[in-house]
Amino acid sequence: MSGRKTKIERLQAIEQKLAELLAKKRSIESEQTAVQRRERNHRCVILGAWLVANEPDQVERIKAQLTRPQDRAAFGLPPVAMRNEQAPVGYSSQGSGE
Repeated sequence: MSGRKTKIERLQAIEQKLAELLAKKRSIESEQTAVQRRERNHRCVILGAWLVANEPDQVERIKAQLTRPQDRAAFGLPPVAMRNEQAPVGYSSQGSGE
């Protein structure tokens, strides 16, 4: 054949290009999500530090309301005793509770 591509070859080239573009789109979206997560975490750290420095009584009230074992452990608190074997609010025995 001459330098012309068949319709099948053109379709395959388009499909290849589409796959490459979709992969690039997923990569960019992933990077954007990571940036947003870092920014959110930074804001949370700033707010938490401010709260600890300026509202220690509020911090103690918040700590007293924590029910998830991993949250309580982060503050050095013992686990909450569960009544009637019920899981705390926001906690699932089937997953991470998130």
